[in-house]
Amino acid sequence: MGKLSLKNSRNKIIIVYSLIFILLFLLCLLFPYSGDDWAWGSQIGLNRLNTWFENYSGRYFGNLIVLALTRSNFLKAFVMSFCLTGIIVIVNKLTGEQKNGVFIISTVLVFMPVTVLRQAIVWTSGFANYTTSIFLTLIYIYYVRNIYVGRLNNSFIAIIPLAALGFANTLIVEHLTIYNVILSVYVLLFTLIKLKKFMFSILLILQAQLQVPC
Repeated sequence: MGKLSLKNSRNKIIIVYSLIFILLFLLCLLFPYSGDDWAWGSQIGLNRLNTWFENYSGRYFGNLIVLALTRSNFLKAFVMSFCLTGIIVIVNKLTGEQKNGVFIISTVLVFMPVTVLRQAIVWTSGFANYTTSIFLTLIYIYYVRNIYVGRLNNSFIAIIPLAALGFANTLIVEHLTIYNVILSVYVLLFTLIKLKKFMFSILLILQAQLQVPC
């Protein structure tokens, strides 16, 4: 009976997440391109790519994302809704999947300050840099979440995708580049000093993060 109840609970949360994704997708389809989105979606964006964004910015991965999103409204809506739903899922898990947790987290996102909503989500160029980097950072935080209860996720299976994630996330916005590097150093020191164990997976992720081109 317990297993059946757990299965029903999981099915219910999957349905809830799916509905959130669909609603967000339909909403994101309505978000207009604005500001320098038009430049990124034109030949100007391709010219920047041809020079590998020379004399523009070091946000290489963020620039690639906005180049893609400004060329397809469908792709833009899908990526936006996927990242926003992913943020809700991860935050809900990190907070212990409390009762009504999904509703509370979703409500907080919907009622964020209008200026933040406009700059970080509705504006495609802003989304490509700010929301995507938050989503990738949350994935990393979720990976190392159990160090405080003495459980290390030292799986070598996860190293390659996480190292790629760490490297990509350092090529979006500068403040989260710094945050992710500091987080890796912190996790290494915490597990070494507190748990007397060494996370080789985090060391490799840190090495990937430090390969950021100048």
